Amino acid sequence: MTKKKNIASKLVLVLFVLTLISCCLLGSTFARYVSGGTGSASVGIAKWEIDISGQGVGTTDFELNTQGISPDDSAYDGSTTRVNETGKILVATIENKSDVAADVSVSLGTMAITCDVLYGDGINADNWNDPDAAASEWQIRQVLQIKLYWDDTNTYSDGKECSGTQELAASMNGIGGGEIYIFAEVTWTSMDAMYGENAADALDTWIGEHVSKISTTISYTAVQGSELPNA
Repeated sequence: MTKKKNIASKLVLVLFVLTLISCCLLGSTFARYVSGGTGSASVGIAKWEIDISGQGVGTTDFELNTQGISPDDSAYDGSTTRVNETGKILVATIENKSDVAADVSVSLGTMAITCDVLYGDGINADNWNDPDAAASEWQIRQVLQIKLYWDDTNTYSDGKECSGTQELAASMNGIGGGEIYIFAEVTWTSMDAMYGENAADALDTWIGEHVSKISTTISYTAVQGSELPNA
């Protein structure tokens, strides 16, 4: 009887030891930190901002009075057409504050003419001394013209006439982006070669007496010129 109890006691002891060993093994298996949950990742959207300021903003009309320009005051020399011009007038500044480059194009609308009388059939070599002769609209548009130029400084120096597109560099965190300056110039070109000096002078005089203003619209288009992330 005592012998059976000893065997039973030993079995219990063996089971207890095995149990401890089993627990140690399980503890080793599940000893790592394991956690679950949700997280998030984000990508910033590249900023797009083109800042346009100045007299000729957007597609707003700007006006240049003919009081600010007149015909060339010299006599026709028989060969060189007389031209007078206002010089380059700063009308707008275009700045790229975007995170990407921009390709900017600038264009003029149709010139509008403010005239206090009706247009006529034109002043030419045959009727220049007729007091009832009146300039035609076509003649006025040949004499008075507006052109646009751009430069990278606000004082025109070595810029060029606006055509095609101009690339503006991207900014770095909103600082130091590309910038261009838009200039307008009005020219008064006497029609000497076509009509002769007398008729050209008569046409210039009629325009100075009856045309008070010319105006136009300046349109600006900016198109994305690069992408992020940089290749």
